[in-house]
Amino acid sequence: MLIKMIKTEKGSPNGINVFTYDAGKEYEVDEKLARVFVKMGSAENKVETKDTGAAPFNKEVKVEDNKEDNSDFRKKSAKRRE
Repeated sequence: MLIKMIKTEKGSPNGINVFTYDAGKEYEVDEKLARVFVKMGSAENKVETKDTGAAPFNKEVKVEDNKEDNSDFRKKSAKRRE
């Protein structure tokens, strides 16, 4: 996970080796260490994004008004209800 340090802190990515993470620099660390630094307020998440370009244009679909006389349909529906 990519983080940007806000404050200089020491941390251990593997529980054995201790490193100094300098304020203002970005580091790729495992999720567990990143969560600790962010929760302490010593780092912020840096979301890696790819530029995928503009979203595709949704073409407008023309819907025609259906103003046909539906009287036959209504008559048949009325007969069925009787």
